[in-house]
This record gives sequence, structure tokens and C-alpha cells, in this order.
Amino acid sequence: MEFSPTLRTTEARGGFQGSRKDAAESSALSTMRLDLLQSAIRNNQVSFPSQVPVFVKHAPPDMQCRFVLLYFVKGWSCQDIAKRYGFARNYIWQVVNEWRRHAVSLGFIQEIPPMPSFMPDVFIPPISLPANAALEHSPAA
Repeated sequence: MEFSPTLRTTEARGGFQGSRKDAAESSALSTMRLDLLQSAIRNNQVSFPSQVPVFVKHAPPDMQCRFVLLYFVKGWSCQDIAKRYGFARNYIWQVVNEWRRHAVSLGFIQEIPPMPSFMPDVFIPPISLPANAALEHSPAA
């Protein structure tokens, strides 16, 4: 599944400039479904901090980090995390969703721009030498 076609088409049209573009990307990431964001992070289309910061006040800090890592990095579902730690699925979703909202707004999660194309804009044909040119320039024995 493609990460964010709306961001890519808007960029292609040159629609956003400077901070407006950043705000649009931030808005798209903060409203994206969690499963799509999980997929984008796991496919290296979106950055993820190497050390998970603590944002949410209503969840224990060590549990919050664990929930976020298991969900985004390891690919666990909210249901699986809830079963493992004995919480309701909605509670896990709320913690992960609130963490995502803070991480996007503070710049911890950002879209990774696609790799630039290294193809030249102008076609340069290869140099062709006559078949006997290699024999003419070889050292005499």
C-alpha cells in the first residue's frame, strides 16, 4: 500500500512552500490511520526516533515506550499488546494515538523524502569505436 499519495501529488504540483508544506505533512501524519502509519514506519517512509520520548501523562513511562515500540517498530497490533500486558485494546490504542500526535507535532516523526533520481536529464549516447580500432592501438609485440 502506498504511503501518502496526497502528499506526493501535492508536492509534485508545487502546492506547498516552506512551513506550509511542513504543516501539511504534519497534518497528514497526525490524521493518518495508525495502521497506515505503522506500515510507513516499517517501510522506512516515515522517520521514527531511536529513543522513544515519553509524552502521555496518563500512561506509565516505561509501559508507554514499550507499547509504542511494539506497535510501530515490531508491528504488533493493539489487540496483541493489550492481551500481553492485560489492558483493554482501546487503552493501548489511546496511548499509541496520543503519543503519535505529540511526536508528529514536535517533529519526532516526519516523512522521509523519496530518493532523488540520478538519471541525467540529457541522453548521452555511448561512444562507439570501429571494430579494428582496438587492433590499431595495441602495442606491438
